[in-house]
Amino acid sequence: MHVERYLQDRQHIAQQIATMRRLSQGGIAVHTHEIAEHLTAIAGQIKLHLALEDQVLYPELSRVAKPGMASLAAHYQSELMALSESFTAFVEHWRVASRTEVDPEGFRRDAKVVLKALHERLQRENAEFFPAVAEL
Repeated sequence: MHVERYLQDRQHIAQQIATMRRLSQGGIAVHTHEIAEHLTAIAGQIKLHLALEDQVLYPELSRVAKPGMASLAAHYQSELMALSESFTAFVEHWRVASRTEVDPEGFRRDAKVVLKALHERLQRENAEFFPAVAEL
């Protein structure tokens, strides 16, 4: 199974989350337009990555004969739906710079929840999911 693209995408996503974190820590009010532009720029890539996992990777892994792989893939796929929905809602709301200008603390709160969940998901996949896939 070829997972190199998924791994490269995940590394890029982690870098983009770190950039968003740096912009926020540098002052949300100061970087409002940069935050909105960055969020818009990374949203497409993250959504595409999540869709590829959902529609290609997990279904393919569910057909693998290795014991436990189908249930592991199903578990990660079911979690993906909630993560994808919350990320989409986050982007839809905060991609408009004026909203961040008006409510920087709301942005900080929402970013902490959504981007942290995405980051934690990447970490769990690094620790559990992709090592199991590598054994195939």
